[in-house]
Amino acid sequence: MTKTTRIAVVTGAGRGIGPAIVRALAEDGFTVVAASRTVTGSLKELTPDVIEADLGRPDEPARVVQHALDQHGGIDLLVNNIAGTSTPAGGFLQLDDEAWLHTFNVTFMSNVRATRAALPSLLERRGAVVNISSVNASCPSRG
Repeated sequence: MTKTTRIAVVTGAGRGIGPAIVRALAEDGFTVVAASRTVTGSLKELTPDVIEADLGRPDEPARVVQHALDQHGGIDLLVNNIAGTSTPAGGFLQLDDEAWLHTFNVTFMSNVRATRAALPSLLERRGAVVNISSVNASCPSRG
């Protein structure tokens, strides 16, 4: 029986818990496609397949997923690890509509767009999606 390589796509792979997710998946035998706004040498050490992408831009999540499909033929796991927030010095009362829309677009819509693009392959391969949004756990607003 031949073992099939499992393919994971990890967004937000460059900072926070992203590198730890990439490392854990690689150690578990996944081939990992890591997407990050900034590609670093340390990220490339964790996986050779790193793609620079700003997932807050509407077309970028689909581009990352298409890269994984083109390079590896399918996706078994999508880890949406993108979080972006505006944290003005004045806190909640200083957040205008533009700041809220930015946060919604980066944190929520990037996950929707990546999942939408990956879903046909995930369904075909009986894969899974993990959504992580954790930035405010480490930088709460005062008051």
